[in-house]
This record gives sequence, C-alpha cells and structure tokens, in this order.
Amino acid sequence: MNNLTVTEYFFKNDIVYNKPSFEIDTIDNLLDIIYEKYPDKKTYLTHTEGSDEYLIKFTNDDKHLFYLKKN
Repeated sequence: MNNLTVTEYFFKNDIVYNKPSFEIDTIDNLLDIIYEKYPDKKTYLTHTEGSDEYLIKFTNDDKHLFYLKKN
C-alpha cells in the first residue's frame, strides 16, 4: 500500500478542529497509534470502493475521526 496522509479531526462546541497531518505507511500502524492513544475506544473503518480516501471513526464518539488519503 502507498503511504497515507492522516489528519485527525474533532468537534468541540460545534467547531471543527484538526491536528497537523502526518504520513504513515499502513493502516495497521495507524491503528496501533490510535489504540495506544485512545485505549478505551473502539473504531471502525469506512471506505468507498474505488476511492483513495478512508475514515476511521470511534463507535462511541461521533465527534472525533481520522481522515486518511493515499498518496
């Protein structure tokens, strides 16, 4: 898989914020980072066939997500 650019977004008081983007080589490595940073949260991945974009969301927190785009 090609490298991925990852941007973390979160909503607070109806405003969207994002953390600085970074690159990572695989989705598995990103999931390791997410599970280390947010150990009590479960995630799911959304993807549309043919698209080079993905979303990783938390099952119990709809105000926080990770946007991934293949480089």
